[in-house]
Amino acid sequence: STLVYKQYFKFFRFEYASAIAVVMTGVLLLVSLPYIRMISREE
Repeated sequence: STLVYKQYFKFFRFEYASAIAVVMTGVLLLVSLPYIRMISREE
């Protein structure tokens, strides 16, 4: 997330920062959804 911040505010590379943010969101979803399903099955 600091990479996104630096690219956006320090270097004004808005397109690159947006692309990184989208990829990070996708990775976070891929990691968190199986975990949430696993936790909900245990309850």
